[in-house]
Amino acid sequence: MSKSMRDALKDALFILLGEIAVCAVVSVVFLILSVFEIAKFDHTVILGGLLGSLVVVVNYFILAVTVNRAIDKYVALRGDGEMTEEEAEKFAAENSKSVSMAAGGTYILRMLLMIGVLVGAFLLQGVFNVIATVIPLIAYRPIIYVIELIRSKKAKKEVE
Repeated sequence: MSKSMRDALKDALFILLGEIAVCAVVSVVFLILSVFEIAKFDHTVILGGLLGSLVVVVNYFILAVTVNRAIDKYVALRGDGEMTEEEAEKFAAENSKSVSMAAGGTYILRMLLMIGVLVGAFLLQGVFNVIATVIPLIAYRPIIYVIELIRSKKAKKEVE
């Protein structure tokens, strides 16, 4: 397994942990709101949160695998030989588009997956709470931001 794939799996694990934390917070909020009879806390809240979290992790993993394959292909094309700055710039200009296209190629698939899950949660409201399903999908970006923040602080400590 390549280093980039190990890093992707590690990031997916951190995203999963973040999503589990989000599910716990959502469940606690629903529980508190149910005490005041504002919302109903039942199995649909937990299942909705788990469904949303699962979709986020699968979505990220599909993206990571696609990008890592494209990068590995890019690196294989480049080879191990030394390049001048001009040669490296020319190579990047000619080949970096394929990495971007590979990531963009799965975008439609990943968005259809998320839309399908939301429609499914809406249609199966007796099984999944729609709000509890949507919140993990929305929490994806903040979780990524926190991961990057932690990573940059670790990098600063390692440099010092």
